[in-house]
Amino acid sequence: MRQLSKILGFFLISLMTLGVPMMANAGEDPHKVSKESSPYWFKPGEGPLPLPSNNFGKIPEDVRLHNEKGIDTFLTRKFRDALDHFEMAAQLDPDNGILLYNEAITLVKLDRHREATLRFEQAKEHARGNQLILNSPVLQTHLTTPQ
Repeated sequence: MRQLSKILGFFLISLMTLGVPMMANAGEDPHKVSKESSPYWFKPGEGPLPLPSNNFGKIPEDVRLHNEKGIDTFLTRKFRDALDHFEMAAQLDPDNGILLYNEAITLVKLDRHREATLRFEQAKEHARGNQLILNSPVLQTHLTTPQ
């Protein structure tokens, strides 16, 4: 009997500590990402792109590292620092459309639109069919609007 009441007590305490917070979120969409919890404060097509997974060392590690640091600093809205990383990566791999695109997106955030347009042109030229670059609304706007 004593063992049963210990188990029952443990069950009730567990239910109270785990069940109450779960009930507080009842009715909310569990798949919805709130703006407060998401690092992605920009719309799709308006932020930097990650490099594809490293296919047998085709992308040098230092290029990948600068791109990742650029994305991290972009997400914290430190655009000048992000641009530094994207520029370093693009200097090491100047024909990479993703790196040129990331530079351009960051230049837009810094209100350097003429430079951004030049980078978008280069990114489009080196996109190699990457639809995320080619269909980017920011790229399309910059390439169709006189600067």
